[in-house]
Order: sequence, then C-alpha cells, then structure tokens
Amino acid sequence: MSHDILANSWYSNQGNKRALIESDGLTLHDAHALGLFKNEGLAPDALARVTKFFKDCKPGG
Repeated sequence: MSHDILANSWYSNQGNKRALIESDGLTLHDAHALGLFKNEGLAPDALARVTKFFKDCKPGG
C-alpha cells in the first residue's frame, strides 16, 4: 500500500493529507461540502503524468 501512495504525485499526497486534517471531526456531509468548496485544481505535474500514463498504456489493454 505504501508503494501505491508514494507513486502518487507529491502534490496529490500533500492535498490528500491536508484534506484529511481539515475534515477530521466533520460529518460526511460537511466534509464533502468542504471538499467541493476548496477544490485545488490540477497538480503542476498533471500534464506530464497523464502523458506518461497514456504513453505507457498498451492499445486494447
């Protein structure tokens, strides 16, 4: 599991940790509303990561 977490971008890992801390103690409804309100957008490395993903994908697989 830690390998999967570390495979995420540093930006995603920071955002996930921040969301976990900020939503601690909130109801599911309130945590969801907070997540919608505080959308941080795309990671700075998103284009490179998506490009690499599609380059590594095999057609039909």
